[in-house]
Amino acid sequence: MPTGSDNLLANLMKNIEKIILIIAKGVIANFIYPLLSTN
Repeated sequence: MPTGSDNLLANLMKNIEKIILIIAKGVIANFIYPLLSTN
């Protein structure tokens, strides 16, 4: 059975993945939207 620390680490990794995805979407949007607007 996983210990409390292992569960906490798993939750932390999930949260980090969500944050990375949100940041990645923001960065991609910042690059794509200016390109679309100029064309």
